[in-house]
Amino acid sequence: MLEELGLDNDSSVSHPALLRELLDGAGLSSVLAEIEARAAADVRQVVVDPLLYPSLRDVGLAAMIEIEAFEYMLSRVASRIARALITHRKLSPEIVKWFTYHSEVDIEHAEQGLQNLEAFIAYYNIEVEDALTIAEIAMRENVFIKRYCGEDALGRVIERIAL
Repeated sequence: MLEELGLDNDSSVSHPALLRELLDGAGLSSVLAEIEARAAADVRQVVVDPLLYPSLRDVGLAAMIEIEAFEYMLSRVASRIARALITHRKLSPEIVKWFTYHSEVDIEHAEQGLQNLEAFIAYYNIEVEDALTIAEIAMRENVFIKRYCGEDALGRVIERIAL
């Protein structure tokens, strides 16, 4: 978390600041207030939604699994996204720094995340079958489309697959 905020000893790169630079550079700074409002509404919804798991331990494991999946995915596609934005949207390498930075650091984060998951499971003595069930529930849908593109996008993807 400290690394994400640029407050750790190894880095002074604030990820939110890099995202704001990306929005500014892409000419999208006018939508920042709306994006932040949607994010705040999403957080409020998560807090009031019924829990899918019988304990906060399981909620924590599910959250860690989703975060780890995102880090893993981002570490593998961030550089391609950066290249696409540079090539097809004519954004400068400096503007897409959020993506290039994540293509470099998230490989290590993904590995650390796997170790953290193993440590969490061992510490709480979670049975392998139970951990797999929690992972399957947490990732039962394409969580990236659902969480970051919205329910409507997920529905459209499912409809296309069903056709």
